[in-house]
Amino acid sequence: VVAISSSSDVHEFKLKPSEVNVTLQGEKTAMQTIERRMIHVQVDLSSAVLTNGTKFRVDVIPPTGITAVQVQPIEVEVIPPSQKKSDE
Repeated sequence: VVAISSSSDVHEFKLKPSEVNVTLQGEKTAMQTIERRMIHVQVDLSSAVLTNGTKFRVDVIPPTGITAVQVQPIEVEVIPPSQKKSDE
């Protein structure tokens, strides 16, 4: 999962969990050629007010011809750098 924002650098943000499970649906030929790197999973922080423990919806952008039918979990916790625990 990748965090995106137009107003700040999000490289130091921690996402919890950092991975989600995505169930896809599509034509057989499209499903046979799909690779993990072709599925973009992101959290939009553009207009977010970040506080510790805040959860955000996960957006999935599958390749053309493929539909994301389920995402688990549907939300992830975003932890700003200043709020990360020293042991993480």
